[in-house]
This record gives sequence, structure tokens and C-alpha cells, in this order.
Amino acid sequence: MQKIKIKLPNKKFYIDHLKNFSQYSQEENWIRWYVKVAKLKGLRTLKILQEYKSRDARLLDLGCGIGFTLSILAQAFPKSIGCEVDEEALQATREMLKEVGVSIPLRIYDGKSLPFKNNEFDVITCIEVIEHVENPE
Repeated sequence: MQKIKIKLPNKKFYIDHLKNFSQYSQEENWIRWYVKVAKLKGLRTLKILQEYKSRDARLLDLGCGIGFTLSILAQAFPKSIGCEVDEEALQATREMLKEVGVSIPLRIYDGKSLPFKNNEFDVITCIEVIEHVENPE
């Protein structure tokens, strides 16, 4: 498989992005820690997916949040779509995607019924979503 060069925003962009959009801690040490974790998590997910899927795979990032992982995955899988229940989070994702030079569709949904046809995607990621689900069972 062809190696894709992934553009990552600079550290200041990540920190500002978290400060502006994260629903989690605004404590400076946590933010600096999470910036490292988010990049590593996204790159690790990409590495795993590239072992099994080609560049033309259709990917859905369900619960794309503020765009950390999707901004990495969409560079390698240009047929990606981000889907989220929170419009403010989608705006944050738009900013993140713009920062890395990616333009892909983003969709809002109600958290219950996905706005896609059956079998529309080859890969679905759903990272850091379960803690937000009303009835995870």
C-alpha cells in the first residue's frame, strides 16, 4: 500500500482547538496531555485501517466529535464522511479539516437513525462515543 504523508496541525492549533471546542477539562496539563494522545490515537487507527483497506474505501467516522481522528483518516481515505449529533462539534471538525487541507462531507444526525443507506460504507469508526450514548447496552 502506498504510504500517505499525513499533515498534522501544529501544537498551538491543537491546544487552541481543544480550548475552544472540547467539552472536557480546560485544565492546561490535561489539554497538553490530550493533544499528544489524540494524535497518537488517530495515527494508530490509520495504521490499522491501512493494513486492511485500500485508499478508495468508503469510511464513516460516526461521532466524529471535534475532528481530531477524522482529520487524519480523511487524508488517507478521501471517500470519508463525518457524522455527529452536535452542530458545534461539526463546526470544529470543519475547522480541523480546513487546517489539514481536506474537504469531505459532514452530516448531522439525531443519534438514533443514521442518514445513510445500508451497505454504504466499507469502514465505520466510532471512537470515544460510547460514553455519550444514553443506553449503551
